[in-house]
Amino acid sequence: MKKWFLLLLTLLYSGIRGCVGLPAPDLPEAEPQIPEGYIQKEEYFDPDGFQDYTDYCKYVYSDASAFIEDERWHRVTETELEEVKGFFEDFQKWMELEQRQEEYDFDPACISTEDYVRIHTGERARNPYDNYSVYFFDADSCILYYIHQNI
Repeated sequence: MKKWFLLLLTLLYSGIRGCVGLPAPDLPEAEPQIPEGYIQKEEYFDPDGFQDYTDYCKYVYSDASAFIEDERWHRVTETELEEVKGFFEDFQKWMELEQRQEEYDFDPACISTEDYVRIHTGERARNPYDNYSVYFFDADSCILYYIHQNI
């Protein structure tokens, strides 16, 4: 009887942990998205966000080595310039709508082919602006800008 009780408790605990989204104990952690080595950061997370949220962060680096040496990053191509700008312009509209303009200071004019980028869009998004994360490293200022919008 004691074995059945312990088995039931284990199954119940596993089910609850899975329902609330707690990670399994022996699985590796998710790959970090923000490279280590930044010397300063500013993070602005949506205070009302639960399922729908808008995040804006800036990470200052002393140089571009973390982005040059990491194969997950690539330079912005000529054909991507407008796409990257489009994400930041869409994001600015959301920040204005949420009356969070004082947190947002990105200027899309700084985007060039000397910069590095990673873009992730939601798999089930109807259009790319429904759910995205953009990591943009401005090589001139050595600032990584992170924007995330999930509506």
